[in-house]
Amino acid sequence: MLLRTNSLLLITLACMVSFQLFFLWNEFLETWTPSWIQSIESSMDEVRGAIMLIQVFGIGVLFVDYVTRFDDIKRPFWHGLAVGTCMIGWLFQVFVYYLDSAYLV
Repeated sequence: MLLRTNSLLLITLACMVSFQLFFLWNEFLETWTPSWIQSIESSMDEVRGAIMLIQVFGIGVLFVDYVTRFDDIKRPFWHGLAVGTCMIGWLFQVFVYYLDSAYLV
């Protein structure tokens, strides 16, 4: 059971990091962004609220897992860096998508 849980948590971490990378690549490297990343981001725009909610729950689960299993993690620094980067990236996404759009109205 523990092996299955660890693999699901690693998949969750990989998904959260990939969401952050897609966001950063599409926002800051717009001229170098391949069309497949632009199509993924444009398809995610329709359900942005749900994706942001799923991300906050996923990052919360990863943070609680990091705190509770800190002694069992093989590379705690890199794991903590990944979870912290996801947290900061999510907050930045909230600013870019919601707070920035509130000034345009």
